[in-house]
Amino acid sequence: MDIRKDSKNHAKNELTKREDEVLDYIIQGLSNKEIAEKLTVTSYTSKAHVSAILRKFGVKSRTAAARVGLEMRNKNATHHQDSEQP
Repeated sequence: MDIRKDSKNHAKNELTKREDEVLDYIIQGLSNKEIAEKLTVTSYTSKAHVSAILRKFGVKSRTAAARVGLEMRNKNATHHQDSEQP
């Protein structure tokens, strides 16, 4: 069992709604400044959200956070599709 993978899945469940929104913007490739503009917050606040996501995912870069986020969303989409089949 991959403990890091399990902790990342657990971390996704612990993201706040705002962090999940910020993760969407990270995946889209937006900078902290662009995220701040979208959310109408300061760059400092958007950077704090990004830092919280990196910490919760146990990664050191935005690229790694985007990868983890996409993997989790793909896994959730697959799980959702499997549960809908008769």
